Amino acid sequence: MKTYLLIIVIILSALTLRAQTTCTDILKQAQRNFDEGKLDEIPQMIEPCMKDGFTNEEKMNAYKLLIQTYLFNEKPEQADQVMIRFLKEFPSYEIAVNDPTEFINLHKTYRTEPIFRIDINAGLNYSMPSVTEVFGPGNLNLSSISYKSMLGFNLGVNYTDRIYKDFDIVVGVNFSIYNIDYSDFQYDYTTVTGSFKSMFVGFPLAANYNLNLGNIRIITRLGVETTYLLSSKMDFTKSFRSGENPIKSNEDIKSCFKQLDFKPTISLGFPFKLSKYEILPTIGFKFSTISPLKDRLKYPIESGVYYKYNFAPANMLMNQFFFTVSFMKPIYNPQKIK
Repeated sequence: MKTYLLIIVIILSALTLRAQTTCTDILKQAQRNFDEGKLDEIPQMIEPCMKDGFTNEEKMNAYKLLIQTYLFNEKPEQADQVMIRFLKEFPSYEIAVNDPTEFINLHKTYRTEPIFRIDINAGLNYSMPSVTEVFGPGNLNLSSISYKSMLGFNLGVNYTDRIYKDFDIVVGVNFSIYNIDYSDFQYDYTTVTGSFKSMFVGFPLAANYNLNLGNIRIITRLGVETTYLLSSKMDFTKSFRSGENPIKSNEDIKSCFKQLDFKPTISLGFPFKLSKYEILPTIGFKFSTISPLKDRLKYPIESGVYYKYNFAPANMLMNQFFFTVSFMKPIYNPQKIK
């Protein structure tokens, strides 16, 4: 059975190679006919190979040859029909320096920019807590409370649409996990350590400016992201210097914080093409504007973990550095513009 399958594969491969070789020869002959001014037979020669007889590069050259043929034969409608086929199959094509002048001139009469883009992005964030007020049991001068930055994770989807010349509007939805390290060396006999893990959903609204510097393209983005706190938990460990077994637990502290925040955002992206898609590495910064701690919880005694860990959450702004990589899918709808 395996022998038969192998034979079939070899035969199909040979037939495919033969068909491609034959179509390659036909394209060369059609080009010679064009150079000699024998235009009438060119469409009949090329069209049978357009479905699966050419490589991508040959197919692009065949389209260009067809367009030139129809234009020289004063058949602009047929040339337009072929150009539409070309742009639907190769929507992200960029004019090359050696492209025929007739092809270039016709190409300029079509809308070739994407009408919008959809992207999926993922990356890392680095939370930078800026503590404005510390709370805790007893005399805070005898404690050493600190909050340290840690890495988190981002995942999102964005919709980008061109609004004017080089300006885009961007809307989307993001899911983020923020992590912060906590430690408090309490008195002379206990130490409390832990890590915050907070999950947010965000709704960014931003404007892009597309800056082209030769072959380098830079996307500058300025906007605001409305975030909503989905969960906030903390892994506590209370250690005793006397050698007693430590106390550990995971505590839900979401009720301590406000759910909404509005984060101004600025970023720089450096897109590049990968086949029919675009990859967009981005670095940026989000500014926290609202102190998240609820007013009624600005006293240690009101925190649910006060007695167990001598803990009360601090008031802080949660600024954030982030790095993401976006996989962008441009959506095209080529149309005649003049």
